[in-house]
Amino acid sequence: MRLMMLLLAGQVQVAPPIPPPPPPSELIPRLIEQTGELTIEGEVRRTDNGDPLGDVQVTLTAPSASPQTPGAQLNVMTDSTGRFVFQKLPPAGGYTVQATKENHFAPPQDGRASPSAIKVVTLSPLQKVLKVTLNLIPGGTITGTVRDINGQPASNVDVMALKLAYRNGARWLQPIKTMPSDDRGIFRLWGLPPGEFYLRANPGSDGARGGGGTSGTYYPGVENPEIATLIKLKSGDETLADLQMRSGRTMRISGKFLNTIPELAEEPMGYLLMPRETDRIDEGNGGDLMQNQARGRTDGSFEIIATRPGLYDLMPVSPLRRDPTAPPVPITPGSPMYFTGRTPIEVGNRDVENLTVAITRGVDVNVHVSLRSVSTPLVANLRLGLRPADEVSTALTGFLARGQPIPADGNLTFRSVPSGRYTLTTNAGVAFLPPSGMYLADLRQASVSVYDHGIINVNKDPADPVEVIFAGRGGTITGNVETDGKPAESGRITLIPQGPRRSNALLYKRAGFSAGRFVLLDIPPGDYKIYAWKDLPADADENATFMAPYESQGRAVSIRAGGSTANITLPLIVEK
Repeated sequence: MRLMMLLLAGQVQVAPPIPPPPPPSELIPRLIEQTGELTIEGEVRRTDNGDPLGDVQVTLTAPSASPQTPGAQLNVMTDSTGRFVFQKLPPAGGYTVQATKENHFAPPQDGRASPSAIKVVTLSPLQKVLKVTLNLIPGGTITGTVRDINGQPASNVDVMALKLAYRNGARWLQPIKTMPSDDRGIFRLWGLPPGEFYLRANPGSDGARGGGGTSGTYYPGVENPEIATLIKLKSGDETLADLQMRSGRTMRISGKFLNTIPELAEEPMGYLLMPRETDRIDEGNGGDLMQNQARGRTDGSFEIIATRPGLYDLMPVSPLRRDPTAPPVPITPGSPMYFTGRTPIEVGNRDVENLTVAITRGVDVNVHVSLRSVSTPLVANLRLGLRPADEVSTALTGFLARGQPIPADGNLTFRSVPSGRYTLTTNAGVAFLPPSGMYLADLRQASVSVYDHGIINVNKDPADPVEVIFAGRGGTITGNVETDGKPAESGRITLIPQGPRRSNALLYKRAGFSAGRFVLLDIPPGDYKIYAWKDLPADADENATFMAPYESQGRAVSIRAGGSTANITLPLIVEK
């Protein structure tokens, strides 16, 4: 996020003009006209113990006729018994009931806690009174004192609560809340959802942070999150956690920048230091743009600072150069805003010197899309894109993820692709969703199948061509989810390929379920395990360490083309 802000602050291209916003009067929600005969009665209760919650704001929003205008609303507060009521409502589908209370959270979904509990309901003339129950849980607080390396209270130190999350199956620390310590070194992080947190204090300057690690200290006083102590925060708790700062060693990385592209700015606007070790926890700084400590020298020198040993890719980042007095240059779809390059380095316990780094134009990647055993033509509205398999910022590669429509001949070209490892995405998203009724049958590069891992390597010029093959008549699985012998109310289903294809995230299937029933469609033939979760952090099922305690709770299933597996019963898994 910080990289995105820094890059956009210095960007040399601008997007086409944004249409003017609607008049203010159109942005203010209207009141629902209470001219009907229907009623919504409900209650808000605590998730943990079922106690009623008073003084909760409940908002009812009617379906909107246009995405540009908000739907009409009504607002009420729950009474001391947690109850609320909306009366004289007209029938309609798509009413939204939302409950919000300060320092309270809805049950987590995909590992994320929302500050509001939401349900979408339909009011039918056949049901005069609709009953709704919403659940919230009080948050907690982490407080304590930060002390410097001499044991004295440290003021104006950013203290951050972070949660372990997953991207592409790799672990990373997701910032949840940050507050500075006061003049006594005291910090107070309130309004945190219940769960497990890492606590980190960041005292360093921007130049001393980045993908090479952080100059911060983790609770109770260690530099490495792998050995940090997790804080287990319960609902309503105020947990004391004092932090003792450590004076970590820093390593300087220096050398010369070689500018071989005349259109680029003479000096990079900053550097990225991207970890190459996928089994370590990414501290969330790999996307931070590190400033050149030797900036301004005319000989192309650079110097940045790392604080964690390891294997990295050093990536200078530079925008196109242009006359600042010239009119803005519109962004061309499919074209990069910034350019970069990769230089692999190893950071040990000493400085890294005399490096030469350069930015490349990137290479063209030719892709051919074809259909196997399918009589229908290619889907015209499907957009196929490339997404980095590592954590390179979307500011550098977002133009690839936006994708391109697939032409009738199935041939498309991605231009100026930076070197790296990529996977597929569709319709400008981070997920890969084949067209309805089809599945990914093979993925090939240089005429060799890479279907087992699903990774496209861009590491030479010209890049090896890619072939994406879709097929029809995938498999189907239907079934039930139970907890304590009863249908589970809701949750997530994940279908994970087994054997060598387990590392291919393109073959994973995920879907929600309700009232204990689920269905999965368009499954590629192969062997799988299927799991049912009450809640699952996004992408956690791609991490073998996370999945290890749950392996025995999945059910093995084999899928053949056009085959159907019905009435599987799965136990509901509650994350440990």
